[in-house]
Order: sequence, then C-alpha cells, then structure tokens
Amino acid sequence: VRFFQTLGFFMFAMMGLLLAANLFLTFIFWELVGLTSYLLIGFYRESQDAGPASLKAMLINKVGDAAFMIGLILCWGIYGTFDLNTLNTTAPADESLQFFMGLSIFLAITAKSAQLPMHGWLADAMAGPTPVSALIHSATMVAAGIFLIGQYPMLFTESVQEIAGYTGLITALLAGWNALSQTKIKRLLAWSTMSQLGLMVMTSAWHNNTAAGLHLMFHGIAKAGLFLIAGTLLLNGHNHTQQNETTPELTTPDFGKSLSRTGSVSLLIVAASLTGLPLTIGFISKENIASGFSGIELAGFILINFLTLLYLSRLLWYIKPWSDFKLRALFKKGDFSPAILALASLWISFSINPGGGKNYFNIYVNAGNTGAHLSLGFLVAGVLLIAFLWKRDFFSKL
Repeated sequence: VRFFQTLGFFMFAMMGLLLAANLFLTFIFWELVGLTSYLLIGFYRESQDAGPASLKAMLINKVGDAAFMIGLILCWGIYGTFDLNTLNTTAPADESLQFFMGLSIFLAITAKSAQLPMHGWLADAMAGPTPVSALIHSATMVAAGIFLIGQYPMLFTESVQEIAGYTGLITALLAGWNALSQTKIKRLLAWSTMSQLGLMVMTSAWHNNTAAGLHLMFHGIAKAGLFLIAGTLLLNGHNHTQQNETTPELTTPDFGKSLSRTGSVSLLIVAASLTGLPLTIGFISKENIASGFSGIELAGFILINFLTLLYLSRLLWYIKPWSDFKLRALFKKGDFSPAILALASLWISFSINPGGGKNYFNIYVNAGNTGAHLSLGFLVAGVLLIAFLWKRDFFSKL
C-alpha cells in the first residue's frame, strides 16, 4: 500500500512538472518529485543500502534545489515574471545577471539529471525497487532536467550552453566508461542512463531541443524495458525475497537462464534500440542527433555510441538470452510490460520509413547525405569489432 501510494504521488508530481507553464510552479513540483524519489529509494527499510542511498540522493538534490532558488530570485530580478509565455516575449531588463541565472538553474539540472559534478547519487539509487528504477531513475524524473532546458531555452545564454555542452559530453563519456566495469545489472543500467542523459544535454546545448527531446522519449522506452527485464532476472535470482534486490551479480553462472523466450526477444530489441541499430526508434533519434554534429562534437558522439555498444554487448555476454532458446518458457508473468516497450522500440511504431524520412514527429532525416553514410559505416565497424572481441572472450576478461 505504501509503495503504490508513493508511486501515485510521484505520478501526480511528475504530471504537474510537465504541465506547469510557470517557473515557480515548476520548482514546486521539482521539489515534490525529489521528495517521492527519496521515499521510494529508501522503500526497503530492512535493507542496509536503501537508507543511506535515499539520503545521498536527497542531499545532492538539495544542493541543486538551492541553486534553483537562486536562479528563481535572479529570474524575478531580470524579467519580473515566472510565466512561460511572458518569458518567451519579454526582453530581459538586466542582461548582466543572465549568465549567473542560467548557471544556477543549470546546476539544479546537473543534480536532477545526474550530470557532473552531481552524478554520484543515481547509481546508489538502485537500492530502491526495480519498477521505481524503470519509471523514475531511467525514464522520467532524471529526464526532468532535459525537459527544463527545452521548455525554458531563453534562460540560458550562449556561454551557459557551451558549459552545458561540455558537461554533457564529459558526463556521457565518463558514465559510459564506468558502465563497462559494473558487475551488478541495475548499476550498469544506471551508469548507462547517466551517459544517455549527458548525450541529451550535449544535444540540447549544441544541436537543438527537438532532437534531444526525441531521444529523451525513445531512450526512456528502451531503458525502462531493460530495467524491467533486469527486475525479472533479479527476482528469480534471489528466490523471491525482497532482501537487497541488487545481490545477484552479472558474473553469477546462469544469470540469464530464468528469462523466457518473450523476455529474451524483448531484451534484444530494447538493447538494439538503445544502441541505435537500424529498424529501431533509437536509430531514428540518433541519426537525427548525428545530422547536427560535426568536428569534436561528432567525434564525441561516435565515442559515446561505441561505449554504449560495448557495455550492452558485455551485458548480453553475461545474460546470453539466446542460449537454450527452445527450452525456455514462452511467457512469464513479468514479461508483459517489457514486451509492450519492445514493440514500441521498433521503428514501425514511430515511422513508416525505416530510414527515417517523414514520421509522426515531422522530423526529417536525410538518409542520402554523407553524415548518414558515415554513421552507418561507424555502426558496421563497431558491430564487427564487438564480434571480434566477443570471439576473444574479451568481456569475461573485462
């Protein structure tokens, strides 16, 4: 009862955050999602990890919230309003403080979306129940920072956007690198979430908010699917007890044996979508991002994607969803949600044209340009290199 009460309260707070067209009201709901996150991370009161993890998340987010409050005061001083529509049309009265206002609000975003230097809480937040990790710590609350950048672009000067771009790039690379060494499935996915959020921050700052928003949605679908499959594996791994949901490690023999055929196929589809393989929605959003990058930005983007390919291959190496495929059960109780998310991860659910083209979001991806051919070339090279490393038992040595 306590779990569903808190989850329902979170849904209310998150919907309020989405619907608020006023920066002060956004801040109120921003606080409420932080409160419910704290309550849900610490849900398993008998666990030794949950309490300290929830406290760490709360304290780091409080630093960000204090910065948000400073940003609010500066916003009132510069614009004299918090209303979104008025902010869009009003010229700032005092431009000298705009940089500090944007920087303060961006600091709040780094705390909520687990970007450097406020990234430390998200991996520990995995002590909470897995549905919470799937909903809050991969798909919605941690993405609130990206949403705020997209909703209030007028608050961020070019200097702040430049800082945001480099912060996102470094976070994405560092988090992708850290994901490679994780032995617990939920911690690996948490670092992966940080990496993808870094990519979205970088895209918002250096490309455009539409591309970042599209990847935010598509990443949420794939990552929630991965987390729910992780929950199924962990539940079978610790014999249906609620004690410390992160105990069975990836390196445990037969870690993925309990997965059904439906779960196995769902896992492969959502992993492919997160990697950005063709015929998935991840390909559409990542192609769209790649089309706006060049030089160091494109190099960073390619490296982020290669790390994604590498840590997801390592994850599949340990789970092996294809081994003894015909001997597995066809469907298990926990497969319903991941199966829906896997179907949503296929390109057909968002675009009639597998190459991108005009889709429901009216975002045009020109598959005939050099950038698209280049990215497909890198994709093929990456997959071939992964296949080579796979044959050399690289992932067990890692």
